[in-house]
Amino acid sequence: LQRIDQSSQLLIWLLNDLLDFSRIESGQMQVEMSVGSARNAVETAKSALEAFAQGKGISLTSECDADPQFHADEQRVQQ
Repeated sequence: LQRIDQSSQLLIWLLNDLLDFSRIESGQMQVEMSVGSARNAVETAKSALEAFAQGKGISLTSECDADPQFHADEQRVQQ
């Protein structure tokens, strides 16, 4: 059930990316600038892709001594 849930989340993530690309092309994309955590962005991406990677025999790791910040649209950074 966990694998199904993670796979469905990945599909939703990919579909949202496709919709965003169509918004960019039509000029309807709005960007909201904010300060975000690079560590959180990496960990979120890692957890979203981990089940898929494990199914292929790939191990994902991340390491960060500090918590770097960025000034950008957090959702676009996640994509």
